[in-house]
Amino acid sequence: MFRGGGCGIELNNSLSLNKNKNMVAQYASELAEKQKKTEIQNLKIKRAQQDRNYLTGGIFLLLIIIGVVLRLRYAQKTKRKLEEKNLQIVPEKDNAELMRRRAEQSEQFKQQFLSNMSHEIRTPTNAVMGMTSLLIDKNPREDQRVNLDGIKKSAGILLHILNDIPDLAKIEAEKNLDGSILDGLSLLICRQ
Repeated sequence: MFRGGGCGIELNNSLSLNKNKNMVAQYASELAEKQKKTEIQNLKIKRAQQDRNYLTGGIFLLLIIIGVVLRLRYAQKTKRKLEEKNLQIVPEKDNAELMRRRAEQSEQFKQQFLSNMSHEIRTPTNAVMGMTSLLIDKNPREDQRVNLDGIKKSAGILLHILNDIPDLAKIEAEKNLDGSILDGLSLLICRQ
């Protein structure tokens, strides 16, 4: 009788052991699934943050470009109005000289404005790029690195655009200066 009872205990122990192993396996499976869900959710959050950063950078660049374009259009409109008035005014030497000086001064102000604006925006942009590089060098977490790379890329694009603004102003100023010299010469020839 005793021997049969030992088998029952072993069977109970074996069943308990199997039940415990099944519970541990089920717990491990549930834990792994929770970790996967958490990881997926973290990736979704990281992607949303990255999208927001790109959107913010894009909006910032768009606003700067719109401002520059509006300023250039305003300057062109002002220049056109000045040229129309010159055609209506009697071509006297003193009036022509006065208008030429005003146009040159306006062009200089425009160049100075564009140069100052470019410099004033370029300085903090360089600071943003420098600080971002410093933060990247400190081995940030992966999600922070993605954000910092987005900031650095956007600042680099902005800096490239800002570096082109003074070049465009110089080209336009040279073109306008050549035109006003020719206008002055034609007035002098017509008067004689």
